[in-house]
Amino acid sequence: GLLDIEIFSVMNTLLKQRVSTLKNIAQENDYSLALVKEKISLQSKYISDLSHSKQEKIQENLALIETNKEQAKKIEDQNVVLHQNVSDLRGRLDFKAELLAQMDKIKDIKSKLDTNIKKTKREIVFYEDNDTCPTCQQDIPYEFKNIEIEKKSGKIAEWQSGLHDAESAMNKFLSRMEEARAIEDQIENIQSQIVKNQSMISGINQFIKKIAKDTLDIKQQEDA
Repeated sequence: GLLDIEIFSVMNTLLKQRVSTLKNIAQENDYSLALVKEKISLQSKYISDLSHSKQEKIQENLALIETNKEQAKKIEDQNVVLHQNVSDLRGRLDFKAELLAQMDKIKDIKSKLDTNIKKTKREIVFYEDNDTCPTCQQDIPYEFKNIEIEKKSGKIAEWQSGLHDAESAMNKFLSRMEEARAIEDQIENIQSQIVKNQSMISGINQFIKKIAKDTLDIKQQEDA
């Protein structure tokens, strides 16, 4: 009977130790499980935050794309107006071709008048300096010389008047040509602005393509 009591006592002690060990293991398992749950919770929160951050970035990109599209549209509209301005200004240059033609005529008239005046002045000098014809050696009557000099002087006066009128007309044409050049300068400045605007539009479109690609990459990462 004593042996049974000792055996029971040993078994009881072993059982208590076993129970204590199992309690410790259970506590450790509970702690490990709590850690795992915490990690899962943190990971889920991280994924949620990351997903939310990506969604915010996508929305920001879409808003940025829309803003830049609107800016590009404004510049395109401005270029439409500028092209119309160029067209209107070119319409105001219709007179230039006729003006150049008239100026060429005036130049031709002036050249002929100058030639006639110089030639006739030489003829007057001839009569003034010669009483005898150098070619045929015949005398040149004084009265004849005076008539010729007077006639030729009249012609010169007439041509000089015409030359003065031609020069006045040329000055008016030159003044109008300055107007044409001013219009051409305006056209050149506007065309320069159009080129700058086109360059800006190109740059904006390139930026939009980049943002669109970045947005697509974010969506693909999110779907992966």
